[in-house]
Amino acid sequence: MRLKVLNTLQKYGMLLPGDFLIVGLSGGADSVALLHCLASLRENEHFSLRACHVNHQIRGEEAFRDQVFCEGLCKELGIPLTVWIKDVPDFAQKQNLGLEEAARELRYSCFFQTAEEWRSQLPPMASVKIATAHTLSDSLETVLFSMARGTGLAGLCGIPPIRKSADMAHPDIIRPFIEATRSETEEYCCKNQLEYMTDSTNSDERYTRNKIRRQIVPLLQEINPSIEQSAARMTESLREDRECLDSMTKEFFQRHGLENIGQYEKGNLVLCGVSRAPWLELPQGLAVRVIQQMLISAGLEYDRKRLFLCRETANRGCGAVEIQKGFYIKANENRIQLEKRVEPEPYFEIPIQFAGQSAEQTVQAAGKIYTLRLLDYEQTEKFKKNSSNSLKNCLDYAKIYGTVKLRQRKNGDAYIPWKRSGSHSLKKLFQEKGIAPLERSRLAILEDEGGILWTERIGCSQRAAPGPDTHCLVKICVLGQTGEIPPPQSGTKLE
Repeated sequence: MRLKVLNTLQKYGMLLPGDFLIVGLSGGADSVALLHCLASLRENEHFSLRACHVNHQIRGEEAFRDQVFCEGLCKELGIPLTVWIKDVPDFAQKQNLGLEEAARELRYSCFFQTAEEWRSQLPPMASVKIATAHTLSDSLETVLFSMARGTGLAGLCGIPPIRKSADMAHPDIIRPFIEATRSETEEYCCKNQLEYMTDSTNSDERYTRNKIRRQIVPLLQEINPSIEQSAARMTESLREDRECLDSMTKEFFQRHGLENIGQYEKGNLVLCGVSRAPWLELPQGLAVRVIQQMLISAGLEYDRKRLFLCRETANRGCGAVEIQKGFYIKANENRIQLEKRVEPEPYFEIPIQFAGQSAEQTVQAAGKIYTLRLLDYEQTEKFKKNSSNSLKNCLDYAKIYGTVKLRQRKNGDAYIPWKRSGSHSLKKLFQEKGIAPLERSRLAILEDEGGILWTERIGCSQRAAPGPDTHCLVKICVLGQTGEIPPPQSGTKLE
């Protein structure tokens, strides 16, 4: 088994010397064998190891039995362990999820949080990865499950040896046992006299995976005793085909992607798109993948029927298909693009008050965060010396008159921008900058009792602009689109 794991690690480049690895430890045969096997390899392969166990609170006393077992095993092996206690049934009910899906979501959330905490204690460039004990048997069951629900190429590829994280904040997930069967992991435990816990729900055939494992796989093994190895050859071949198609899709976007991404058209924001003429020349399978990638890039859920409706619309060169509320695939003679309907921003007007030197006020408006910071003399001199290019988003505090507010633009707004002569309407200034009408309602204006002080994307007014005699600056910063940060899930973590 150790040789097989070493070959798998090397074959897929799963681990490099100096990596930091977290093993997801459930207490079952697969994860116990994985932890023990990796522990025996860590010195020669030069990686660091720790474990993470999640008590899902689904099986009552049995769940705490597994937790105690994992704590004892890690103590015996000298491996640090992080334990999380999560109320999965409560989470599933609140999120309207099945127990299996809820457990998986919380489990990986705990793995990622453990990785983040470990990473915070390591050098900046340290590589932290997560190892799960998925086996060849699990991969076969996943393929069968996907086939039963109806799947495309992705579902037939089984469990990937490595799952690269799309989020840079999350570590990659590796599967060192992906070329070993479940019977091999149990045999490894037996040979090394390793105890392991058995999950009583594994025999409950109300769960689809259990039914596949207990009923369908044995029938396939009667036809082909090496069904797991045969399935592995199939999934490996299909993964290679998928990687080739993904590469071709990526290349197509690079060559024929649209340049109007992020612009507004008739009240909609263009998220992504391609030129239609070269798209029409693609084989239909690859053409569908191009549209599919557009939907995936926006995180949209879709079914096969809707995907093919998009293809038909693109082939016609006219019309639109609503993917989810407010999201559309649209086509015309020249382009195929994904658009998001954007409603005009409701009017906003927020008072701004400075409490004293170095005071800072942060407000939210139009989906963004605006920070106005009052710099003292020393900070102002330093900023003027080192940040001359940023002064257009600064004001001379001494030139601000009366009450100040951050508001949305109004019809007829005009002012004299810094380093320009004569008053200009905001409409004309926005047109010069190529800012679409819908986007203009999402830009903020700062004004005092004397008029406009600063306009987002344009800059400060000539009246309040910094100069050689400025001793106190107001620095204005705009931070992207705001999003609600979900509160941490309820639960207890034990080290």
